[in-house]
Amino acid sequence: MGALTVSQVEGVPAAWPEPAWAWQRMEAWVSHRWSEREVVWIVEGPGEWTPPLRPATSFTAERWNGEGWVAAGSTLAPLGGLELPCGTFRVAATVGDDSAPPAAVTEAIARLVAFAAQAPAGLRSYSVGDVEAEIEPKAASRALHLCGAGDLLKPWRKPR
Repeated sequence: MGALTVSQVEGVPAAWPEPAWAWQRMEAWVSHRWSEREVVWIVEGPGEWTPPLRPATSFTAERWNGEGWVAAGSTLAPLGGLELPCGTFRVAATVGDDSAPPAAVTEAIARLVAFAAQAPAGLRSYSVGDVEAEIEPKAASRALHLCGAGDLLKPWRKPR
């Protein structure tokens, strides 16, 4: 059994690719980040801990000693995380790599943007190419599914 992630606080990147709203929505769906930012996790050890967001580098770990956070020893683990002893840890890392996203991710963003342009608030039906569908007013929360972007993003999905 590995160490358990208790909480995650994700910083905001210096800049989002455009359109920023579409990238933010897509990142809520996947575990990969293309724009660098700091992320801090609270982790309960012992065991191997793998960060739930990728790619993660430049780890620092602090251990809760009952009064505050103190520097902690940790060892890099084989799957890209840390091997932690027993205790509660605050782990910080840089997440994201500023590389160009794969074509499937770019296409997913394009589909999401096209869907949003065709489905203004309150619209009950839409069509993209030959596909026509009825939607509910809260369809914006399901836009990644409805426009097909979710299928393109499967390789980068968050673990369940």
